Amino acid sequence: MKVLSRQAMQQVDHQALATYGLPTLALMENAGRWVAQRAGALLGDAHGRRVVVVCGGGNNGGDALVAARHLHNWGARVWAVMAVEGWPSNPRLSELAATQLEVVRRLGVEVLGLQEEGRRRLDLVLEAADLVVDGVLGTGTRGAPRGAALEAVRWMQQARAPVLAVDIPSGVDTDTGQVPGPAVAAVETVTFGLPKPAHVLYPAAGLCGRVWVADIGFPRALLDEAPAAFEVLEE
Repeated sequence: MKVLSRQAMQQVDHQALATYGLPTLALMENAGRWVAQRAGALLGDAHGRRVVVVCGGGNNGGDALVAARHLHNWGARVWAVMAVEGWPSNPRLSELAATQLEVVRRLGVEVLGLQEEGRRRLDLVLEAADLVVDGVLGTGTRGAPRGAALEAVRWMQQARAPVLAVDIPSGVDTDTGQVPGPAVAAVETVTFGLPKPAHVLYPAAGLCGRVWVADIGFPRALLDEAPAAFEVLEE
């Protein structure tokens, strides 16, 4: 199976819209639903279960918010915890993440700010969780977590519940497989299109748990044409 670097995957994302007119919002919807389905599988049944979805300000956070919406609709008790610089007065959110946040708010999902809530309140939410979804840092980030992302990673490290990572566990380096600072340890990771080096290379691979490669609708020609960082010979 082909493994794509950070840059190659970003190019696939770009060309999906530029060449084929495939909206990023559509890909985000598919990605978030895949994450929600894996969350439901880990929980056995989402109805009545408690899920903490931790979201960064980029499109990885947008994917996680889509998952939060689906889990809420399936009867889970969901908290969306925003780990975003400038929260709440001037949050640094991508346009798509802001759109998804508005949707979950209108649905009645409880939204908490990692930097605005009392620590005791957040710790109680984390302690009650049956599952944590890590949607803080995506494959485009480099280096050790900083700022709100670092605070989120350290907070998730305290979780008793299993963690499901969106695309990649926060804190690992996509291209090198290194772990340059604090990082999340997931029981499962849902990645999109094709795997990335960190899903295969240790020590990062040891934090990914079981990796699911989700088909979220990238045109097959883009994935076939994308240059491989390397290939793996077994699943």
